[in-house]
Amino acid sequence: MLSISETLDARRPELVLPQLRLILGLADPDRFVKPSDILLTDDIRHFAWNGEPDRPFISDSRSGQLHSALRRVLDGHDSVRDFDEIINENVRQKEQFKRRVYGIRTEVHPQIRQFKPEEIPTFDSYLQDRSASVARDWARRVRNA
Repeated sequence: MLSISETLDARRPELVLPQLRLILGLADPDRFVKPSDILLTDDIRHFAWNGEPDRPFISDSRSGQLHSALRRVLDGHDSVRDFDEIINENVRQKEQFKRRVYGIRTEVHPQIRQFKPEEIPTFDSYLQDRSASVARDWARRVRNA
């Protein structure tokens, strides 16, 4: 799905049409991956519902619509320009996603700073500080194995 979206963003038929042909020739139309913002949102909702990630592919009905729309463009029935609405929706979704991320970052960043240590220890100092507990954990694992 991302490849199609980025290909359409070129808005130049001499570039778009050959690339769409290549994508449709190589891709399995039943396995178009969801855009990342939708994938992440769906995974979170699905995980909250049953503890498992959602299916990463767009729904069968949307996949069919996308495939037939692409086929119409490639067969010359529709213009690449007819995808302007889809392209503009894609741009809106990206901007909305960025605004959400920046909004959450602005809200959460001060809280995270409270928990972040002023200095990140080196690996050697971290290992030295944790060596006793690491040795105990390994000893328990060996004993229980």
